[in-house]
Amino acid sequence: MDVALNTYSVRNEWDQLAKKGLDKIVAICNDMGVTQLEWLDRHFEKEELAKGTKHLADCGIKVFAIGPHVHLLAKPAEVNKMVADGKEWLELAHGAGVGHVRFQVGDGPLPRAFAPPPDDADQEDKDEYGGMIGEAVELSAKVIDPLLVEAEKLGVNIAIETHHSYSSNYVYMKLVNERWPSKNIGWIFDIGNYPTDEERWTSLDVIKKRTYYVHAKAYDFDGNGFEKKLDYPKACKVLHDAGFDGNWSIEFEGKMNGILGAFRTSELVRYSIAAAQGKAYTMRTSFPSEKDLIGKYKQ
Repeated sequence: MDVALNTYSVRNEWDQLAKKGLDKIVAICNDMGVTQLEWLDRHFEKEELAKGTKHLADCGIKVFAIGPHVHLLAKPAEVNKMVADGKEWLELAHGAGVGHVRFQVGDGPLPRAFAPPPDDADQEDKDEYGGMIGEAVELSAKVIDPLLVEAEKLGVNIAIETHHSYSSNYVYMKLVNERWPSKNIGWIFDIGNYPTDEERWTSLDVIKKRTYYVHAKAYDFDGNGFEKKLDYPKACKVLHDAGFDGNWSIEFEGKMNGILGAFRTSELVRYSIAAAQGKAYTMRTSFPSEKDLIGKYKQ
């Protein structure tokens, strides 16, 4: 397991950092000790992807994933567009030497998906719920099937982000795993995108063997450096025990400066990885001010 940076973390600072090129992003990665980058689609032009990934590689930073916004569960009128857009992104990733393309699921024409009915619910409610999840998988197949053919041909992975609703629903996840056992389709476990801990940990148990990488979502930290609401050490231990050896792509989403948030999240991830491996790591909790950080990297 290793730490990576998702440029989403510095979305609010991006214009100040990257308007003169990617060297400021390289500097942040170097100071964080990060050599892997997930590049959000809003932070590059499609025609510049290959050139940008080469420049970053020359600076010692590998773009391991890109994050476009293509939905696998689409309304009927949008299916052809999602397929065309998805194929384009897979081809762009292949051409740039990027192994993973982030895909979202969406809701398509269906209601949002929530946790399944409790065991003591009426059978009619259970059947209705199961029918809805099954329909979601069938509708997803209209986009996934053609994209998976392309992904297998190109050797690029369809990485499904757990991004609320169906994508974070463990019933949907199980059916997707069963229907598409290909090594070229799997999951991005976003530790933050769940309404309850029960859904978070049940979902992780379902996808832990088919998780390509993790979105290390974070919002706020306590005085000891731990995320106030998310149990990072537990997630690391579950994935470590499952044999996971991918990236923890930092996706800070809190109110503080994104650079500071990314630094703090990286320390928490490193601590959690070490704990899962039975090693000691002293988490750094003291950092320059937000003003000093943005001043350093925008110069």
